[in-house]
Amino acid sequence: MKVILASLSFFFAIVTSTTDTPCSLHVSNPQDCQKACALNYIGCDFWTWNSDSSLCTIKHADSTFVEDASFTSGYSNGTVLENTKVVGDSYICESLKGSLDTPENYCMLQAENAENCKQICQLTTDCVFWDLFRGYNQDGGAEGICYIFKPLDRYKTKTKKNWDTGERDGQVQYNTWGYYDDKTIKCLPED
Repeated sequence: MKVILASLSFFFAIVTSTTDTPCSLHVSNPQDCQKACALNYIGCDFWTWNSDSSLCTIKHADSTFVEDASFTSGYSNGTVLENTKVVGDSYICESLKGSLDTPENYCMLQAENAENCKQICQLTTDCVFWDLFRGYNQDGGAEGICYIFKPLDRYKTKTKKNWDTGERDGQVQYNTWGYYDDKTIKCLPED
C-alpha cells in the first residue's frame, strides 16, 4: 500500500484496500449520507446508510448491491435505492501508527474547499470541529483532506499555512490549524 505523507505527518493520499477499516460516519438519515458522498469530491461513487446504526459508508466503483431491509443506498448522482446495501471497496481510514504520538485511525474525506469540509462536519452527528489540509498530491494537483473531530477536550488553534479550520457552526478560519490534545473521530466498523 503506497502512502504519501504531508505536513505534520498527516496522510494526504487515500488508498483503497479490502482489509482496511472503512470510513463510516454517523449521520441522521440517508439524505445526509448522500450529501456527504457528494461533498467528498474524489472517491465517492456510491454510499450506503444503515438505519439501525445511522452509519454512512462511502463506496468506490468496485462495489455490488445486495438486498437488505436495514439499508438505503445510492449513487453519487442522487439516485436512491431503498432496502439495498452496497458492498465492496469502501473509502478507507488510514492508520497513522508511528507518525503521531499515538496510533489512531482517521476518517479523512476529500473536500474541494473549506466550506465543503465544514458541511461534512455539520452532516456528521458527532463532529464539533473540522480541519482541511490544502496540500498537493504526488502529481502536483491540489488535494483537500477533510478531518472531522469529535468533542474530546479543549479546541485549540494556531496559524498554519495550507490549513483551514472551524467549529461545526462557526466561521471558517483560513491558514489556521485546529487541534485537540487528542485526535479525530476514529473510524467506525462497517455494518
